[in-house]
Amino acid sequence: MAMAALTLGGCIFPDPIPDSIQSTLSIIAPAEVHPPCKVKITADGIDGVGQYTFNIGGVEDTNSTPFRYADLVDLPSMDEPLIVTVTWTDGIDTQTATAVIALRNRGPVIGSPRFNGMYAYEFHAFDQARRVKVTFPDAYDPEGDTFNVTDATVHSVEWGKDLSIFCPPFIGVNPPKPDVYHVGQTKNAFVFYTYWSSKLQVTTELPLYPFGHSESTYQSTSSCEGSIQYWPDTEIARGDVIITATFEDEKGGTTDGRWIIPISPYSPCGGVQSPSSVL
Repeated sequence: MAMAALTLGGCIFPDPIPDSIQSTLSIIAPAEVHPPCKVKITADGIDGVGQYTFNIGGVEDTNSTPFRYADLVDLPSMDEPLIVTVTWTDGIDTQTATAVIALRNRGPVIGSPRFNGMYAYEFHAFDQARRVKVTFPDAYDPEGDTFNVTDATVHSVEWGKDLSIFCPPFIGVNPPKPDVYHVGQTKNAFVFYTYWSSKLQVTTELPLYPFGHSESTYQSTSSCEGSIQYWPDTEIARGDVIITATFEDEKGGTTDGRWIIPISPYSPCGGVQSPSSVL
């Protein structure tokens, strides 16, 4: 009796040892990827023999191999993650595991724009027909995707108007924005003239450029007098020009840039601007 009490009081009887140890299905896969790429997806944790059914983004495949390679190329959307489901069965037991693979796509890096090949700390308004070519030589995409400027504006704060943008030779369609922003052979570039805001042509919906200049495939004003209506008709104090640009890569990743650059005072056509007003 004493030994029985000792046994009952001081010992814990273990559960019976099962014939087989139950294993748990899991999935080994990267947490995020940037298509296009090849991804290895492995079913792990199962010791027994059975069949694996892989469902990768809605496409199923069944055999005894516990891994698959998936080519991620033309996916429906970069906004939705890739869902992977693996089901294992030996005809008696069945297990299912799911993994979520994020589709990473960082937008382009814009860097600092150049104005006529240089950094600009101020625009000079005394030259009413000063032509400014805007380029982005520092722009790149972190994943190596191709990218383009898809939108751009040049806004005069004090005048309260958007300046005309030219992308010669223009190849766009309505609305009047180019398919690709470019100036000649320079991609991701555009041109504007300081304090020039032209109405759009009725037939082409493209702006006119100042008389005496040239922008391929665009039309000019007919005379110096014709140009005057597109410059400010009053003096404008020292102010700012706000330049914006949107870059988009081939996977839909976008980056917006915004730069504020001072502009010297402006005197209307026929006015006199003193040298002291321009840095």
